Amino acid sequence: MREYQNIFTQVQVQGAPEWGMDDSGQMRRERVGKPGFSTLVGWFGNAQLGPIYLGSFGVISLATGLIWFNIVGMNMLAQVGWSIPEFIRQL
Repeated sequence: MREYQNIFTQVQVQGAPEWGMDDSGQMRRERVGKPGFSTLVGWFGNAQLGPIYLGSFGVISLATGLIWFNIVGMNMLAQVGWSIPEFIRQL
């Protein structure tokens, strides 16, 4: 179905989901989640969400990021004397 498009309107094109490169033939087993499309995300860029592949370095990256977030958060909480309302006020 065609839609009218000019400088003030936008048309989002959606085709089949892109799964990415398949070098070893095990692509569907390695990736997590089913690919889908979001109209809201499509306003800013590519509307496809997923599939996600983290791998070992991705898992390590998420774990170290979570550790960093906890360390920084606890230090900020200690600076305000472990007072949650003061912590939120100073954010």
